[in-house]
Amino acid sequence: MFKDQKEESFDPATLLNQSIVEVIGRIIFNSDWDITDPDIDKLICLNELGLKSYKDFQAIMLLDFFSLAKYFPFKSHKKIFGIFHATLEIIRLKLRERELTFDPQASAGDLMDALLHSQREAFEENKEEKASIFSEDHLINTLAVGKRGTTSFASSSRRGHLTVCGYRVPRTLLCIQTSKRCILILSAGRARSFFNPYRHIDKEGNLITNQGNFYPFGAGRRVCPGETLAKMEMYMFLSWMLHKFTFLPEEGQEPPQIKHLRAITQYPAPFKIRAIKIN
Repeated sequence: MFKDQKEESFDPATLLNQSIVEVIGRIIFNSDWDITDPDIDKLICLNELGLKSYKDFQAIMLLDFFSLAKYFPFKSHKKIFGIFHATLEIIRLKLRERELTFDPQASAGDLMDALLHSQREAFEENKEEKASIFSEDHLINTLAVGKRGTTSFASSSRRGHLTVCGYRVPRTLLCIQTSKRCILILSAGRARSFFNPYRHIDKEGNLITNQGNFYPFGAGRRVCPGETLAKMEMYMFLSWMLHKFTFLPEEGQEPPQIKHLRAITQYPAPFKIRAIKIN
């Protein structure tokens, strides 16, 4: 993909996003994942559009606290939720297509098969509570999130309450995650936006396994379900890229400044680089 740029300046974001979406798409849809399929192509476009709509995400963060907001003509609210609902409808279509060819005797070939197996087992056991957890809407939302195991999904859906430092938190109580604020306080004075290998390697070159307050994927029961896959992807993508190419700024330009944009996640502002193939 980088070789096709012929050492010209380009924004790596789109190429990297397409590659990562390909990996995740194969895990979720397997044989049904075909980028020439108009529905799959639309799904990828919706994903990219969602990532680029950071200003709209900022605008709806406050509106999302008020359920009546959806009845007012807020453009940002309608745009973001339009992307969300369009994504779910494509996944709903793919799920129903898979149900027509699903073989309950065959082993699961992807996440969609695994969820359909779990749904079938729930109905066969005739357990109303478990069957409701594996309803079509729950399956579609799980596929939209991706990579969440059926067991952890079922248990988290049934959990009636949580405890924080021994204090009971009822399921009806609105909790706002503040772990990021804790990390910002604990890491005050350090350049958090810059990659520094010595945060992970000691003076002798040994890997530091216990890194204290460094946990980008969260911790405990609410840890990111995609942590293992994300780590593998980062290692394989970065090692391949650095073995094959030398990355330079645009001709006559300084290296890009590190600037962040915020949407659902925090990510780098657009920039351009050149990829020079290593002989």
